[in-house]
Order: sequence, then structure tokens, then C-alpha cells
Amino acid sequence: MIEYIWLIVLAATILVELLTVGNLVFIWFGFGAIGAWITQLLGFNWQVQVVIFSIITLISLFLVRPIAQKYLRGEVVSTNMDRIIGAQFRLDNDLQKDVWYQQQVGPNLWSIIEVNRQPLSKDTLVEVIAIEGVKLVVRSIDQKEEGNA
Repeated sequence: MIEYIWLIVLAATILVELLTVGNLVFIWFGFGAIGAWITQLLGFNWQVQVVIFSIITLISLFLVRPIAQKYLRGEVVSTNMDRIIGAQFRLDNDLQKDVWYQQQVGPNLWSIIEVNRQPLSKDTLVEVIAIEGVKLVVRSIDQKEEGNA
């Protein structure tokens, strides 16, 4: 049984990777297990096998992982909605603390909330600082300037 330990470790890492598709959780241990299994076949003792397992696991983790993540993650595509961040506009109505307010911003109707959930008056110039679901998170331009002073 002990002669199959590295093959068991390899099979376990493959199983975990199949269960966590695309997350690259334990595959590094699989690379180490292959190296340790080869050293076992070459007749080295268990201490050398463990050292080879550790070295190959660490090397594959630090060298191969960034490359693999780049290709597995794919290309991140920004949506057109990201363009609205930084946009400025004036409020058509008062923005109350606990009431959702909707306003046309560009071609879309958005729910608007103030970043600190504070009320804002009609005609206040605001800047979009984030999008949370279907809500624009805004900050008064006056508040922004006061924070920098």
C-alpha cells in the first residue's frame, strides 16, 4: 500500500479539482505527487520523496498558478454601464434618506442613493461614484470638495 501513496495523492488531487472545476485548489499537490512518484520509482527513500514533493508543489504553485489563472479567468469585459461612473448631473427632486428616488440619467431610469444615505436637495450637483445593482450611488460635488479642503 505504501508504494502507491503518491498515486493515491495524485488521484485525490484530481478528484478535488474535478469537484471544484476551474478553481485550481489542489492541482499543485498533484504535480508534486508525480515528482515524488518518479523519485520513488527511481528507488529514493521516503525523505527524498517528501522533499521532491514539497519542492515541485511550491514551484508549480508560484510559477504556474499565475499563468493558469490568466488563461482560466478569460477576458474581463466592461459593460457600457461602467461609463456612467464619474458622470455628473443635477437631481430633479429632493433625495430623502430612506426613500428610493428614481431619475433619468442618460438613456436609463435609475434608482439613486447617496453614498452615506444622507438626504440631498433638488438641483444638487452629484457625481456617480458606484453602481450597486440597479442603483446609482452618488455623492454631492460640494461634499467632495469639502472633503478635500
